[in-house]
Amino acid sequence: MISPLRRLLEEGNPAKVLLLALLFTDGVFLAGHIGLDLIGAEGYFDPAIEQASGEGYQYVKWIWCTLMCWSLGAFLPLHRGWTASFAYLFLDDSLGLHERAGIYLSRWLHLQRFEAYYRPIEIGEAIYLCGLGVLYAGLFLMAARACTAGQRASFYPFALLLGAVLAFGGVGDILHAAFWNARAERLFELVEETGEMLVLSVLTAYLFSLWRTTGAWPGSRRIAL
Repeated sequence: MISPLRRLLEEGNPAKVLLLALLFTDGVFLAGHIGLDLIGAEGYFDPAIEQASGEGYQYVKWIWCTLMCWSLGAFLPLHRGWTASFAYLFLDDSLGLHERAGIYLSRWLHLQRFEAYYRPIEIGEAIYLCGLGVLYAGLFLMAARACTAGQRASFYPFALLLGAVLAFGGVGDILHAAFWNARAERLFELVEETGEMLVLSVLTAYLFSLWRTTGAWPGSRRIAL
């Protein structure tokens, strides 16, 4: 039996074409961002800047993943929970929810006293992201326990890819915020945004490949997992 993740790379699978197109587009955005950054220009391609084209491209992938998760009830345990989580991640990316939470927590917890060591707002962000990580870990564990035998093959690669996106977005955000040195901070930020962008593209293509197996795609057929 071919695993769903390996099926993604099969010749003739439209999801493979989608994956290559997404990764190529990622490369264009990242090359444009790095090029502009080297000459000191504004990062119009920067996926970390709200309203920039790179960030808008990420929004499309989050929305697409949200919609596909909703239709994958037969393949993903707790699929409504994953749908809600993708919707939240889209809102967080587009509205900067964890940044807003960092500002609120820094004031509420009086984190200004640590200003000699770290920036108070980013300590607040780290606390918020750690709490969010606990919630996602719980969702992963509940979904793993709820998995049927037929869902395991499709869920585990999904969990691995989503976990990698969260690791780049959350852990990377905490690490790059811990540096006062501008160059080190910028390097960690670049690694964070690059990793999140590339892995989210793989996850989008993987969900699309799973979605095709439901028979919802014109001309597709159901494939036993």
